[in-house]
Amino acid sequence: MNRASHLQVVLDIIDTVYLLKCALIMGGLVITLATGILLTNRLGLPYFVISGSQGWLGVSQLLAVIIAVNSVVLLYLMTLGRSGHRSYFRYVPAVGYNNIALISLVFIQMTVKPSGSEQAYAIGLPLFLLIAADVAYIRSRVKAARHLLEMSPQEFSTNYFRLLKEENMTEFFRLFRDDAEFYDPFALGPVIGIRAIQDFFQKLGDQFEEIDIQPTSITGDRDTISTEWVAKGVTKNGAIMAGLTGSNVMRRVSGKIKSIHIEFDLAKLPPISRVPV
Repeated sequence: MNRASHLQVVLDIIDTVYLLKCALIMGGLVITLATGILLTNRLGLPYFVISGSQGWLGVSQLLAVIIAVNSVVLLYLMTLGRSGHRSYFRYVPAVGYNNIALISLVFIQMTVKPSGSEQAYAIGLPLFLLIAADVAYIRSRVKAARHLLEMSPQEFSTNYFRLLKEENMTEFFRLFRDDAEFYDPFALGPVIGIRAIQDFFQKLGDQFEEIDIQPTSITGDRDTISTEWVAKGVTKNGAIMAGLTGSNVMRRVSGKIKSIHIEFDLAKLPPISRVPV
């Protein structure tokens, strides 16, 4: 999904995954928990007793509770993501991978039924590796956020235009806050919020066969970056855009873009449609 070249495809897939999550995954979770509780009561088995010959059942029950909590958290994060809080949505894969690992551990417990002495390898070692992976992931996200915050104006602006040229929209939109504001003569009005900005770039990109924007001058500080640039490209209709010059003023909060104001002469554009908001 993250590697799809067409942004609208990515957004449509996100919506489809959300609906599947609500209907199938959450429905399956409820059915699994309900039948598990019913069978446990019917057979007179204990709950959350992790010692003795039926310790594997207690361990499975504890893992099932964690899986249920994770599933609710996933649904919450996905709901926030669909409403425009994209920064929350980016944690969905990490929580999802945890759940996949925990479900695998439940399967091992329920089929192998390890004894108390075997649990150190059956559950202890896998959980240690899972926690280690989570710690590594959290450290990588903290490091990435710190790196973004410490970028010089030249580094940040150069990275912005590089990601745009490479059409690496996943990383490109990570430069923005969820409540970012985008002011561009291409748009028929202010573009407010990351969802609207994503839609704007998709509609604008659909009109160009190719486009290359290169910064020519970058000044500013950690909070405000001013960039002069020159853009060249070809529209879908074959019209050539040669040497369009303009400027960006980016304002950042905690390393991410809060607002961008873009200026250029609309009269110098080839025949294209301005993007409705």
